[in-house]
Amino acid sequence: MKKTTKIFRAIALLVLTAMLSIGFMACKQKVEIKPPIPSSVGYIYELQTNGNGIITGYTGKLPPNLVIPAKINDETITGIGDYAFAGCTGLKSITLPASLTSIDSGAFRKCTALISVTLPASLTSIGYYAFINCTALTSVDLSSCTNLTSIGYHAFINCTALTSVTLPTSLTSTGYHAFADCTGLTSIDLSACTNLTSISEETFSGCTGLTSITLPSNLTSIGSDAFSGCTGLESIALPANLTSIGSWAFAYCSGVKSITLPANLTSIGSGAFDGCTDAIVKFPNQQLNIYISYYAFGYDQSLVKEVHCHSTLRQKIIDSDYPEDRITVY
Repeated sequence: MKKTTKIFRAIALLVLTAMLSIGFMACKQKVEIKPPIPSSVGYIYELQTNGNGIITGYTGKLPPNLVIPAKINDETITGIGDYAFAGCTGLKSITLPASLTSIDSGAFRKCTALISVTLPASLTSIGYYAFINCTALTSVDLSSCTNLTSIGYHAFINCTALTSVTLPTSLTSTGYHAFADCTGLTSIDLSACTNLTSISEETFSGCTGLTSITLPSNLTSIGSDAFSGCTGLESIALPANLTSIGSWAFAYCSGVKSITLPANLTSIGSGAFDGCTDAIVKFPNQQLNIYISYYAFGYDQSLVKEVHCHSTLRQKIIDSDYPEDRITVY
């Protein structure tokens, strides 16, 4: 009897050991982590996605010249997710796939070494803060992005090395502060943006290197502070269809010498030309139905040099708190 019991115990022990061994191996398989695949010489990294074609981040070390593939596993890449590459200070260039349609909020925020980005024609949206503080970025060419209708607010703010921006014909609106403080910009030509009817608040404010702007013919409104502090601007040519100039729109554009206002203009906001101390503002030689806000032409020591107008506008200009002796009537 004792011998039989010992045999049963031995068999039970063997079975238990085998089960534990199988369980351990199964667990080991479940937690096994595959090492990242080398993706570029000297760099090992893995791009992470949300399972629906949006890149959400990465692991490992990215190469300075990053090429994002059109597919990762079975996913077609259609977007760069929120803050996916934010703070990647080693990135110098990025090539995005032809399948990409969206760059989300903060996607490349503070990539301070980023010099160039190849943007695909398929792009339809650029989110807010997308390239904020990319201080080495030298150019942005969106001309082929014919489905892009808007640029998010703060998208390119403080890209101080930016010298060239080309926007698509499809653009209908620019976000608040979209290109503010891009001090390297010297000229902006929006003439091809035939669908652009308004420029949002502070879009180009603080672009101190800007010397010329060409506005689209269909533009009807310029938002508050849109070009404020553009001290390098020398002249402002406003399109015939323009009806509204927002408060402080051209405030402290101290280099401007001449501003000619269009006949369709119906309102000028407070402080619109404040600080343009060398400028002569010229109204068309005709009667206008227009609202002129207080201090539209500056205040105290920051008045425009002169205002030229039709006789019917003289009193409205005086009522805006502009001195009578600086008004020339046609």
